[in-house]
Amino acid sequence: MKIQAKECCVEGYPQAKLANALGADRVELCENLAEGGTTPSYGAVKLSVELLSAKVAVMIRPRGGNFVYTPDEYQCMREDLIALKALQPDVFVFGFLQEDNQLERKRIREFVALADPIPVTFHMAFNRVADQKDAIDFLAEVGVKRILTSGREGKAPDHLAHLRVLIEYAGDRIIVMPGAGVRADNLQEIHKSLQAKEYHGTKIV
Repeated sequence: MKIQAKECCVEGYPQAKLANALGADRVELCENLAEGGTTPSYGAVKLSVELLSAKVAVMIRPRGGNFVYTPDEYQCMREDLIALKALQPDVFVFGFLQEDNQLERKRIREFVALADPIPVTFHMAFNRVADQKDAIDFLAEVGVKRILTSGREGKAPDHLAHLRVLIEYAGDRIIVMPGAGVRADNLQEIHKSLQAKEYHGTKIV
């Protein structure tokens, strides 16, 4: 299978512009990558959507740390999503968990509906879920387009066998997009093993 998309994770518009020039098919636009990525600025999203040929995925995340959010944090994310949706990015990226690392299903349904018709990627929060096949079933059912994951905590190259299981289980229902430790210099080797449709990384181009 040919790779359908290389998504480059970037911090701010200048990095997005560079990734676009280097041939990324899609940029995942964030701030604070040292914290795992948070919501980018309105201006960065606006310039990326208007000026880049690459598709633009926008992170919705108010802070680093875990993926268990307070009511106030959810309200902030709602307002961010509504404001940024007006700019018409190609994808929204978010992930919500409960204290026990199960999916926060009510909130996921709500935010998928709020993002509609813009498709959604469920991000690396997926790594912490114990029953990942059940999570794939739910995320596919509610209309999430793809899951960004390294399989488990750590780097994707350390979890290739597990990622193969997830990719095969997901089938054509939802895209499993391996990320973390996927770089331009190891992408083809990883692809030989996984045959995923899409890949993600900060140094993928």
